Amino acid sequence: MRFLVLLLLVSALALTNLEALQRAQAYTLEGETAVLPKRTVKCQEGSYWVVPLMVGDEYTGFVPFNARTGDVPATKTLRSQLIQTQYTVIFLSSFKEKASFLSDKTVDQFSSLVSHLDEAQTSLRLAEKETSLSVYQARACLSSLKNDTLEKSGEISDALNAVNDFLESPRCEALVPLREKLEGAYDNLSELSAEVSRCAAAIRSLRKKVLDLNLPPEEKSSLLNLIKLPFSEPDLVGLFSQGTTEYSSLKSGLSKISSESVGMTDSLETRVEKKEYYDIYYEKVSVGSFSFSSLGEMYNFLVKWGDLWERSESLPKAKEYYSRMKNAEKAGDFGQAKHYAELFRNKALDIIRGGFKKEKTFDWSSLLPYLVLAAVLVVLWSLRGKISEMLGGGEESEEDYY
Repeated sequence: MRFLVLLLLVSALALTNLEALQRAQAYTLEGETAVLPKRTVKCQEGSYWVVPLMVGDEYTGFVPFNARTGDVPATKTLRSQLIQTQYTVIFLSSFKEKASFLSDKTVDQFSSLVSHLDEAQTSLRLAEKETSLSVYQARACLSSLKNDTLEKSGEISDALNAVNDFLESPRCEALVPLREKLEGAYDNLSELSAEVSRCAAAIRSLRKKVLDLNLPPEEKSSLLNLIKLPFSEPDLVGLFSQGTTEYSSLKSGLSKISSESVGMTDSLETRVEKKEYYDIYYEKVSVGSFSFSSLGEMYNFLVKWGDLWERSESLPKAKEYYSRMKNAEKAGDFGQAKHYAELFRNKALDIIRGGFKKEKTFDWSSLLPYLVLAAVLVVLWSLRGKISEMLGGGEESEEDYY
């Protein structure tokens, strides 16, 4: 059964992450390095290898490939979603390793705090029975803090689970709910910190009142043991302050992803145009007995034979297209470079298919009338004597007459 599942998985992913990495090389810009992706990203019912591109330690772009077809997604929306998702995976992987508030340790601390708050409330009830002091305000504060701590502990657990699930199996559709859960984990930390201080102040106030009571030292000591702060105020306030700082770092990172993903999506369009341009430029073309491995080779061949082409009047336009193509390539405008590459290729093929000019041969048929006339004249000349006799034979001479 396991083998069947593995076989189905392999067949579903026709493209491996290594093959995706190799394909991504064609989309890199100067100085960039492609990085091997670890997991596919699921988006709109498809799976994609999203290859990160880096210059030094900075991420400069991403190239997504459909894991089944190997194609780069056609729509800008899908490209943007995939880039944001993979960028978030990379950021949260690093953030989770450094986070101290968003951690299982904090969940354990809050669980322990809830238990201590329960014990403190029980102790306050006992103290209230042994003295006339009102402990309502302190108990109410501790009860509220307990409920808020339970809620915050649940929010942190939910966020941790969402992060772990997202890192294990990234999905575009999980981005929005993931951000909401992260916001929930860090929300209202300043209010919680203030609540901790209020509860600490309420306990301190009660203890001061006990000290002011006219009671034997033993009874005071017994009451003071019942009215104790069930936590370290500096530690808890410090934890919430740390969480606030951590949240600021999280928001900054997610905001950076949102803003940079826009430019990276636009950059991907340039990368695709660059790839398509060079595909055209280095595509092997055969015309009759001629074969060319690049448009540059085709251009040199055209120029070499110049005016000998039958359609040499098209050569200036072909040269113009080639020049515009190279200028656009140099400027990094690969959309224009691709446009002129196609125009040049079509014009060049038209010229080559037209062939070379043929050598002009003399048309002897044009001399035929003159040759006939010359032959007639030659015959007449050779018969001039006979013709003359024939013309003169019908006249009588003077001698015969007399």
